[in-house]
Amino acid sequence: MSNSMIEPASELGAAQRSDTGCSYALLIEPAEGAAVARVFGLNARERLERSLASLGLRRIEVDEVRNLCDERVVALSTNHFYDGRLIAALADSTGESLLLLDPSHSAAPTVGIAASASEIECWIPALRTGDGSRAHASGAAARSVLPTELVPAYDAKLRKHAPPFVLPAEVERTSEAEARLFDAAYKGTTDFVTKWIWPLPARVVTGWCAHWGIQPNTVTMLSYLLTLLTLLAFWRGDFGWGLASAWLMTFLDTVDGKLARVTLTSSRLGDVLDHGLDLIHPPLWWIAWAAGLAGAGVLFGPYTVWALVVFCGYIVGRLLEGLFILAFGQEMFTWRTFDSAFRLVIARRNPNLVMLTLATLGGRPDLGLIAVASWTLCCIFIQCVRIAQAALLKWRGQAIRPHVNEATEESSV
Repeated sequence: MSNSMIEPASELGAAQRSDTGCSYALLIEPAEGAAVARVFGLNARERLERSLASLGLRRIEVDEVRNLCDERVVALSTNHFYDGRLIAALADSTGESLLLLDPSHSAAPTVGIAASASEIECWIPALRTGDGSRAHASGAAARSVLPTELVPAYDAKLRKHAPPFVLPAEVERTSEAEARLFDAAYKGTTDFVTKWIWPLPARVVTGWCAHWGIQPNTVTMLSYLLTLLTLLAFWRGDFGWGLASAWLMTFLDTVDGKLARVTLTSSRLGDVLDHGLDLIHPPLWWIAWAAGLAGAGVLFGPYTVWALVVFCGYIVGRLLEGLFILAFGQEMFTWRTFDSAFRLVIARRNPNLVMLTLATLGGRPDLGLIAVASWTLCCIFIQCVRIAQAALLKWRGQAIRPHVNEATEESSV
């Protein structure tokens, strides 16, 4: 089979997509009946409907196919759960007909097809039964592909090695499908709290929210409320209550994004609310902590310098990250293994909260602020060094690209 990759789809409407890939989508029920397994509150068909809608594809029925002539159509079996990147890749494919196979089953059944409307009718029985041999025998031509031949194993959006998957929507495999879909919604390069502590409880709470129909934006708005409560508590010097509120907020901040991805309910508004909050609130918390240490009657008192360091240092650190993206076309923390490890502990919200929590438990919240400020300065220095090193390598003609992507390419040779 070919090792060529098909570029992932962008969010185009059906009219825009007609010149570059599929404009229409067809959902095929299996011969043995519809799958009943539900993952995060959705069965396989419902997940497909939401995925296709997000790609701007127009849903059609089987009896409408003949009226489309040479329009390209993507058809998918409704008894499987799909990695969203596979659906997008099939939708954006052009030229030859493609058959997507399910490698998780020993028989590797056909689960998806991208072809012209004039050709796709002969492939519909293959989707109903999973067996494409009869269509091939009748003279229909198509290239069979595995998920890893449609999209790369490296997910640039989530910054991690994540091979695409197709899983049968079988009740006995519900737990496996839930784990894969949740993992597909989780970023690979993040801080150590989000990466190692939150996943298990976040998956449980995400499932609970999906079951009860709680929307991601509702969770985000609760995070906003907790952010304000934390700010007020820190400002008043109530560090214990403030830390409890802060940690709950950071947990919900993990849940809302995962909930949106696994239920396919992401929205532009939700994305703005979530990322806007993430970007703005941390430095406000740190200067509120300084104000709480100083007490009533003064702003920051003897902690003014430390307050300025944490506030300005946060901004400088973010600007350096943006500079790296602008200069080298990728995230700073995906460049080398060191950078991914550095992201685990860089002076961002969660690692800083760990330092403040430990200092407060030790009865010295003032040392917590000093530790955060000192570590912020160290991180800025490290970021500057990494930018200088990358610039030197680029000047020498070396490519700056994600280390995970490089490892994936080397293993495929």
